[in-house]
Amino acid sequence: NIEKDIAVHIKKEFDKKYNPSWHHVVEVMCHMKPNTSSTST
Repeated sequence: NIEKDIAVHIKKEFDKKYNPSWHHVVEVMCHMKPNTSSTST
């Protein structure tokens, strides 16, 4: 499908430009996002 084709293309370009380690930075940043769910009433 088109979304997968686009994702593959972006990954290949990022791998060329930033080396294969760029995905580790993205993964770390995703884990750093704040928790937006609220348990208080």
